[in-house]
Amino acid sequence: MRDSSTGNVIEGNSVTNHSVGISLGDSGTPVGNTFEENHIRRNVCGVKGSTAGNVFEDNKLKDNGTDFCPP
Repeated sequence: MRDSSTGNVIEGNSVTNHSVGISLGDSGTPVGNTFEENHIRRNVCGVKGSTAGNVFEDNKLKDNGTDFCPP
C-alpha cells in the first residue's frame, strides 16, 4: 500500500518468499484499509510499516524472519 491509500479491502491473498510480504507506506501512511484472510509466509518481513489505522483480521503469518517490521 502506498502513500495515503484508504478504503481498500485486501483479502484472500498468498504472499510467499519475498523480502516483504505487505509493505504499508512509502512516502505516506495508508489508513482505513482492511487486510483479511491473507497468507503471509516465508518472507524476510511479513508486514512492514505501521499497522495503526488499518484492520487486520484472520491473517496467517507463518515462518517469516519477522512477522512485523518497522518502516
